[in-house]
Amino acid sequence: MRHFFVSVAAISIAATVHASAPAGTCRVVEASTASLQAVQRSTSSSVAWGQRVEYRSFADHTFHSVRAYPGVHVEVLLSDSWTTGPNALTDEATRRLVTRADLLYETYRDLTGSEPRGEGPLRIAMVPMQGAVGYGGRGMKGIEINQDTLLDYRGVLSADASHPLLSHEMAHNFDQSSNSYSIGADRGHAWTALVEHLALVREQGVMKHPDEYLADTIDRLAYPDEWMADPRYSFEVCGVADNNCGSPRINAMFAYLGLRTLQLHGLERAPRLLTALTQWDERFGRTFDARAAADVYIEILSETAEQDASCYADAWKWYASPALRQRLAARYGPNPFCADADGDGWSRLRGDQDDADPSSHPAAAEVQDGRDNDGDGIVDNAYFRDGIATGFGLRLPVTFPVVLDGRIDNQVVGDSFRFSMTAAGRVLLNASRRSSF
Repeated sequence: MRHFFVSVAAISIAATVHASAPAGTCRVVEASTASLQAVQRSTSSSVAWGQRVEYRSFADHTFHSVRAYPGVHVEVLLSDSWTTGPNALTDEATRRLVTRADLLYETYRDLTGSEPRGEGPLRIAMVPMQGAVGYGGRGMKGIEINQDTLLDYRGVLSADASHPLLSHEMAHNFDQSSNSYSIGADRGHAWTALVEHLALVREQGVMKHPDEYLADTIDRLAYPDEWMADPRYSFEVCGVADNNCGSPRINAMFAYLGLRTLQLHGLERAPRLLTALTQWDERFGRTFDARAAADVYIEILSETAEQDASCYADAWKWYASPALRQRLAARYGPNPFCADADGDGWSRLRGDQDDADPSSHPAAAEVQDGRDNDGDGIVDNAYFRDGIATGFGLRLPVTFPVVLDGRIDNQVVGDSFRFSMTAAGRVLLNASRRSSF
């Protein structure tokens, strides 16, 4: 049985495809100037499309015979398993891979206002490797991806999307900041946890309004709910002591604070946030004490929002020192996003869409009164579920917005939508599936 959801709202039409990175380990590589120059010498600075060249790995210094496919900002190097045999990429798919990598490079450059160190193009090598799915040079040009990811890549390329693994490793290349601070044991992945989400929002926001895509991205994050619900997880335990929390949790919360700050105060502030992180060392010095680093991050978020963000630390079990709180309060005054004006126990920060009405908040029961009582964006929670045999019937009149919960019982089934609109406009149709699809 197949199970799907369709939600409809009068906004715009969009479709988005997501893929997950293959299981394995990403390793951040710190390269010396000498090894970086050796990598740059290992391929020609100007090559023809499909030309065979010798490539030297910056991760383990092994040599590989590969074919080079140059783009504007990148040069993709493919091992023979990607260019010959039954699973080889077609020339069209290879061009799509290079184009997507070029566009991804431009996305990161525009977001961060900087480029990785190194001469020539960013080389992306698909080569054999042991015990890892990918390597990314921190702050420098250089990506290596396990050649065994070919089949996974083919599916993503058919959807004309950037592969999450490539996006992740390229985020390392544009990381000019994580050598400057440490929160938890794995400082290299706090930056990537934030910036790769922003790159995806920028990339997919071309088809859908970026603010909506950011909201969808935040809703899909699993770690924040786990972090808030489980008393074992706190900044002191996971950030200071790094006591069996696992690095993804503290890094995910680092990203979550940044994403939620941008959601509240405007996605257009993303370059300001990332620029401030890039300038961490020169402004604040190297900060390897977790509490001191957390203070700096809250100060950067406050500068990004132009509001006192210390209450965000309280809301999401982060850290902010008394001295920082006093300084931010004096500089910015009260933060209206943290206020509970109607006294219902909910602030705008926590999802209260109408802070002047105590009967409207995320925990309120939805009643059929023509109002969005719980602030989920659906008035009176218009929700319809079809039956296996009967479906929705011949005709189901609904109003915007609406959620349709449908099932397909191994048959050829079709649903059509007719929009009766009083004026010209755009319609957003989101189709998604349950895991049992």
